[in-house]
Parts: sequence; C-alpha cells; structure tokens
Amino acid sequence: MTIGRSSMTRRGALTAGIAAVGLAACSDDTGTIGSGDEPEEEPTSAASVTITPADGAADATAASEIAWTVENGAFTEFKLTDAAGDAVEGDMHPDGTTWVPAAPLEWEGTYTASVTAEDEAGIPVTVESTFTTIASPGNRVSIENYLPGQDSTVGQAAVLAFRFVDYEIPEDLRQSVERRLFVSSEPAQEGSWHWITGRALEYRPKEYWQPNT
Repeated sequence: MTIGRSSMTRRGALTAGIAAVGLAACSDDTGTIGSGDEPEEEPTSAASVTITPADGAADATAASEIAWTVENGAFTEFKLTDAAGDAVEGDMHPDGTTWVPAAPLEWEGTYTASVTAEDEAGIPVTVESTFTTIASPGNRVSIENYLPGQDSTVGQAAVLAFRFVDYEIPEDLRQSVERRLFVSSEPAQEGSWHWITGRALEYRPKEYWQPNT
C-alpha cells in the first residue's frame, strides 16, 4: 500500500498532539517539567529550648554552669565543645538543675553548648549557644582545707572544715559558693554545708561516717 503525503501529514499531526498532551500533564505553571509531586517539608518540632549562657554571651566565668529550659517537650541530650570542637567533660549537678564541667573552663575560651529536645510527637530540635569566658581576673580568692589534715584518720563524727584566705563571702553569695563545692566519699553518704563565718564553713555527714569511709 502506498501512503500518500496527506495521510502522513495527518498522522504526524496526531503524534505531535499526543506529545503535547503528555508534556502538559507533567509541566507546572513555570514551565518546569517534573513528576508532579511536591517535595515533603521536614516536620517542625513544637519543642523550644533556651540555654544559659546565652548565644553570643561574653561574660561567662571559668566556673560557669550550663543551664537550659525546655518548653513543649522533653530534654534528650546535651554536649559542650571547645573552640576546636573537642568535647568538654562534665556531668549534671547533684541537684539535677545544671551541667557542671569536670574542670574549670579556660579563661578567654570559646565554647558551644548544644541541647536536643523532642516534642510529644518525638520530633527533635537542637539549639546551640556559643559563648566566651572572660579574661583571668587578677583578684583571686584562695580556699584551704584545714580540718582534718591530708591522709588523717578521724572519728565517725568528724567534719570537713574549709577557710577562705583573707576574704569574707557575702551572705548573698554563700549559696552560690556551696553549689561549686563537692564532697565525694566511698561509700557515698549524704551531707550538708554549714557556715561558721563568712570565711569558714564545714561539711557534715547527715549520719555518722560509716566505718572505713
């Protein structure tokens, strides 16, 4: 069979029409050709986190504790890194309200605190705070342990006594000082601080020290 020119023209026009319909089906208003499926947006966590020291703070001390609050969610993870990105060792304060570095931070050091929380749906959010510590102060205050002496053997009612050298702690700062004085024993035993004067304070166990502590 011989196919005439007019038949080929109509068939060609039909093919072009089908192609045009196909393009229209996978094009958007901008002329971009795609599958027609919109990309899914990442779900946003309802949880919010506030960190202290705040991001950009330049007045933190080497004895800074890191605190945070979480709203509409629950805390899951914390980490502190130095300027080189190395992790800083530490642990939660015994009262569970703040994170305390295992050793004083460096003076004029830059650190980044990172807190992760999750909302009720399990969607996480991570907030960071980068802060800088102040320069080393010139007026240092020394503290000495004067009772009992190093490697002493004492009775079960013994106290641990400390004294600030040539400085009296104002009453409104004494609670803050207590927060940064830690006593550990083996076996672990509960105790508390008592101020004799603004320069001297004692630590006593709640009960008598257990033998061979």
